[in-house]
Amino acid sequence: MDVAEFVERVMSMEFTPRGRSYEQGDCWAVVWLLWRDVLGRELPEYNTGYASAGASDVDRSLVGRIMARESAKWRKTEHPCLGDVPLLRCSGRACHVGVMINRRQFLHIEDRRGAMVERLSSPIWSRRCEGVYRLVK
Repeated sequence: MDVAEFVERVMSMEFTPRGRSYEQGDCWAVVWLLWRDVLGRELPEYNTGYASAGASDVDRSLVGRIMARESAKWRKTEHPCLGDVPLLRCSGRACHVGVMINRRQFLHIEDRRGAMVERLSSPIWSRRCEGVYRLVK
């Protein structure tokens, strides 16, 4: 599958905590599916260990702990490319991710807004981006 087809499929995804399909998924599903279907590499599903990945402080805290635990597998990069993962702050916590679809744009999904392609340099995301991370091979 190429990137354009991938983006088209994700754009109709319904936000569902712990979902891992093109029909229903959360923010990690977007990363997980791109790595599986575009890059041909399996990543952990991370669909257990948290309640709902919703907007509650408890959910954000749990997701943040999962991300901190797994951080040794990822390195911050100043030159994003396809498959890299922007780590984004929501309500002050680094608990949301997307996936780079080119050097400037990322794809992500949010509960009330659905799937979106956005620029890292946009005013909203540039101040909320903790960094962009690349999987250590």
